Amino acid sequence: MAARKTKPILDEEAKQGILSLVLRMLPLILLWAMVGYGLYACWQKALQDDAYRICGDTLSLNSDARFCHDAVLETERLARIANGRSLLEPELLDDVRKLYEQSPWVREVCSVKRVFPNKIAVRFVLRSAVAQVRSDNSRYYWLIDDEGRLLPVPGSLSAKKELPQIYGDIGKQPCDGELWNDAGVSHALGVMAVLRNSPLSDDLAIRKIHVRRSLLDRLRANDRPRLEIETDGQIMIRWGTFNQKNLPDEILSREKIAMLRALLSGSVPKLPGLCLDVRTRAPGYSFPETTGLSSR
Repeated sequence: MAARKTKPILDEEAKQGILSLVLRMLPLILLWAMVGYGLYACWQKALQDDAYRICGDTLSLNSDARFCHDAVLETERLARIANGRSLLEPELLDDVRKLYEQSPWVREVCSVKRVFPNKIAVRFVLRSAVAQVRSDNSRYYWLIDDEGRLLPVPGSLSAKKELPQIYGDIGKQPCDGELWNDAGVSHALGVMAVLRNSPLSDDLAIRKIHVRRSLLDRLRANDRPRLEIETDGQIMIRWGTFNQKNLPDEILSREKIAMLRALLSGSVPKLPGLCLDVRTRAPGYSFPETTGLSSR
């Protein structure tokens, strides 16, 4: 059989048309290539321009004077972290955000913006100490924030007068910036927040919280240490365990606050040494024997 002739995919006329179109488009292609190269050259020149190079630092703290010296030093270091880089770098903002977030002093980075010609504006929240913690197995006080994270400050042999103390049967401190994984610490912080947001915050300002654990407490599946509170007015509060809303018979924090209000609004003298007991639904109070005052 004779071989069948195949029809060419493109005839000569079509080839000539394509070649003519390419030749007509070639000047436009070259023009776009030159524009692209020019823009790239301008971009590279702008990146090297000192007018857009970040330099210096501007520090502004919205503070209630609770930031320690180490926190201020860290803020000053972060303010200079992008010095020498060009404001036009595409990855600049992401890099700055990551560097801020890596600091154990930074709780949250709210925003990072370019401010032309040569500045960046960073809004962030610093961690501040709300309590100092000392374990029975340690001589040092360690600073923590309201989340229970250890602040990168060396331990101190002496307590700070302006911060409440959490002490007693407490586990070893974690690494800087990590949570103190101890129920006694987290429960004490919970009680501090409850009292701070209650109508009793002025009358019962916390000075110390003693964390106690009995042998029975250690054998429980849920770690529930007992808390004893000392206020600035030298009033003791036997708080007991901090509720986690996982037991059917536990007393909620709002119930304990109501019992404290009832005790303090009555005829109980608010004298140093007064001990208020809200561990059960039958609250009571007592005084040292030397005062000669009755208890209930």
